Amino acid sequence: MGRFSHQIATTPLKFRPMPRAPLSVAEDFSVYRPAGVVQRWYAITLDLAFFGPLNLLVSIPFTRYTEQLEAYGHSTRLVILSVILKIIPVIIYFVWPTCVNGQTLGKRIVGLKVIRTDWGSQLSFGAVLMREIIGKLLGLALLGGGFLMMLFNRRCQALHDHLSATCVIDYRSDR
Repeated sequence: MGRFSHQIATTPLKFRPMPRAPLSVAEDFSVYRPAGVVQRWYAITLDLAFFGPLNLLVSIPFTRYTEQLEAYGHSTRLVILSVILKIIPVIIYFVWPTCVNGQTLGKRIVGLKVIRTDWGSQLSFGAVLMREIIGKLLGLALLGGGFLMMLFNRRCQALHDHLSATCVIDYRSDR
């Protein structure tokens, strides 16, 4: 016997890893009903209440710099900085959480979830960007007409939902 033979006998056998459970099947979102106009209004009201302080936290540190840009006539830099300072909180609060789990904080409280219209579970970043920034800006540019489309649609989809091929469901609804 070699000089390390006693270690072989006392070393526990390595166990084979347990076979992994199969990946979970995507949930069937077709059983949930579309979110109503009142629920969506309540969720966006909560979202705006939570978004306001975040917007201030991002923009306040740059107040002095933007004042200097304005005073010295650097209007191009001022516009670029202002756009960046408005887009960052929108991405942090609206785009990223919607892309990750289909819900902002307001939607989570109300029990709503954004899904694809083909009932797929994962939203792409491009679709969420189209929905949350471009689609909602277009809805506002049409004097709110993009949002009023919810009233005349079976799935209560607004313009931003149509543009991004998404719909909002009542995730807590009785199936």
